[in-house]
Amino acid sequence: MKSLIIMGLTTLQTTLCGCIHSYYDYSLQQRDRGEYPPSAENLMRGRIDVDYERFGIYPHGKGFRMDPATPLKTLLTMPIAICTELPLHWTAKKSICYKVSCQTDVSAIRPVTIKYPVRYLTGNFTVEDNFRTVEERNIAGLRWTTPHGSQVSVILIEEKGVAEENRGVRWWRYRLRILDGDKTREVKIPYFDCYTNDEPTSWKCLITYDGKHLYLFNRLGASKYFNCFWRDDGNTQDVALVQYDIDNDELKKMIWFNKGDIYVSDEIQLEKSTLKTASGWLWCELEQ
Repeated sequence: MKSLIIMGLTTLQTTLCGCIHSYYDYSLQQRDRGEYPPSAENLMRGRIDVDYERFGIYPHGKGFRMDPATPLKTLLTMPIAICTELPLHWTAKKSICYKVSCQTDVSAIRPVTIKYPVRYLTGNFTVEDNFRTVEERNIAGLRWTTPHGSQVSVILIEEKGVAEENRGVRWWRYRLRILDGDKTREVKIPYFDCYTNDEPTSWKCLITYDGKHLYLFNRLGASKYFNCFWRDDGNTQDVALVQYDIDNDELKKMIWFNKGDIYVSDEIQLEKSTLKTASGWLWCELEQ
């Protein structure tokens, strides 16, 4: 009965006030908030931040606030916000530390991170994308020597689709190219595919410790939902960490999200004592 009441109020809110969208953003950060962007090594022990934003009758980026400039609007929207807005904030906005457990033998290999130049122009803090056709580029890579003396190179490739004229949003696709001696193979990473206006290149990084398992991080991500029920932006996955088994050619999700909820595999240890959720009365700020 409670769910029906909340859904009814949400529908009423949408009917009276227009289209309302909900966003769930996540980020992986290192624990001490020092290096930015954090390296893959620092993300092996890091922090998951999940944020929540909802706007429609509320200004974009603000959600429901006590606004002294518009007291009548605040009073009129407060009952609906208390039933629909604030509970979603309190359940969806969170921060927690994690650790990736893996079998490592750091003496076996010494991987070297390969950094590729990213081609884009910046001006007034806005990325100006001049690539109007499909193009691919190398955005990250590793190179190491196996105990048997062979050279292995792994390259993360980003393929850039044509922007949609009506929205200006383009799709991005990702795959690995693995060069092991004279053998070359490519592996698609569908978990990283996305639609966005941003340049997601700097969000991706990878690391290996044993030369058999790759850990691929997608540091930032956003999902947009209409009224918190239906996906609206075309994303297929919200996955922050993927493990790739080179020998068995297997991909495995390790950290992923669904409408603000955090899911992890058995190899991820969440430190429950560090969990912080949204708090406060009407401001819904995250505890520090």
